Amino acid sequence: MRRSIQWQLIISLSLGLLSAAGLAGWGIYAASHQEANKLFDYYLHQAALFTPYHLDEDAEYSDKELLGDDIFVEVWNPEGELIYSSNSAFNMPRYTKLGFQNVQLAGEEWRIYTTSRRGHYVQVAQPETKRDLLAKNLALRSLTPFMLLIPLLLILTGWIVRRNFMPLKQMTAAITQRSSTDLTPISLQDQPQELALITQALNDLLARLEHTLKAQHTFIADASHELRSPLTALKLQIQLAERAKNEPQRLQAIQKLRERIERAIYLVEQLLTLARHDMPTVELEWIQLNELVTYLTEDYQTIAQNHELALKLELPEQTLTVLANESSLAILLKNLLDNAIKYTPAGGSIHVGLGVTPVHMELWVEDTGIGIPEEEQAHVFERFYRASNHQEQGTGLGLAIVHNIAQQLEAKVLLMTPTSGKGLMVKVQFPHLLAPLSFD
Repeated sequence: MRRSIQWQLIISLSLGLLSAAGLAGWGIYAASHQEANKLFDYYLHQAALFTPYHLDEDAEYSDKELLGDDIFVEVWNPEGELIYSSNSAFNMPRYTKLGFQNVQLAGEEWRIYTTSRRGHYVQVAQPETKRDLLAKNLALRSLTPFMLLIPLLLILTGWIVRRNFMPLKQMTAAITQRSSTDLTPISLQDQPQELALITQALNDLLARLEHTLKAQHTFIADASHELRSPLTALKLQIQLAERAKNEPQRLQAIQKLRERIERAIYLVEQLLTLARHDMPTVELEWIQLNELVTYLTEDYQTIAQNHELALKLELPEQTLTVLANESSLAILLKNLLDNAIKYTPAGGSIHVGLGVTPVHMELWVEDTGIGIPEEEQAHVFERFYRASNHQEQGTGLGLAIVHNIAQQLEAKVLLMTPTSGKGLMVKVQFPHLLAPLSFD
């Protein structure tokens, strides 16, 4: 069973309230008990003060209302003879110490106040058991309103907590009632500050999700449109192969069919690559650009030679390290090299290089091909867009993939015309990041 923050809060506050009430109640009880004892001492003092010192054993005490059944008064003359006792059945010894004191008598503790006036001793006593019982009763009476208040406070605490959780329940109900396609932002009106922060984060997530779904829908629509043509062409090519009247025609049709199949496979591979790199995050690691660029450029040397192209590599003396995903970075460079080889006529050259500036680390691929018109350079990063001057069959996805990967790596892609005025230079700029120190 999942934990409930609401109930945890109610229980925690209730336990805290009960603990505080217990401590406060104990403090009130102890203070009331102490004050009651002070009050009883005051009664003893008053009883001794108003007792006439010249009383004898036959005298009537006129202020008996000051005395309770538990208070005893005794008077001794200067000769030490007991001349008055409020209880003739129980006489206490005379204690010469003046003021208050506690004594043990007949197995019981007594509180005694003694005073001397003109040689006469007046002694007033009260048993501690009765004092304590009366003090406890008074203390408990003072706690009665406090004890009645505790249940009300607990009920009020539960009500306040539940009431303050109502906006959360209302937002939960609003989200539950939504359809799976409703990605509109949740209203922040009348929401408490803490819940508004969560709602804003949820709205940001909904906005990103809406953007992702729109991108997927667009991708599916574009991919369906782009696949329709090659698949239709494959169907027509199969029909041509079936209608071939002789062996040369059949072989030619099969060769065309093979080319179209390879082109369709390449388109599907590019689509899968684009879909994979549309993911918002990838696993990053520290990669040595020099090593990766050298390895991939050497792999493409044979392909460039088959197209009668010169492929050159220029590396700086220092080793450049970038925080990236190795497979993504390899796909980025491969697409740049594929485009450069595809759109550079035989006899041309391709130049791959790395460089560093105070602000960026740079990877560039420069060719002497047909280039891209400046007015179209802003559109070539769109999916399936092909420059008007490109006669070669392509998918229109190469630079879109490069752009997506660069965004993942927080890099920037620039298109420019080389200083020679011919061809195209694609430059990828990576931000400077400090690589971790190695102690190998």
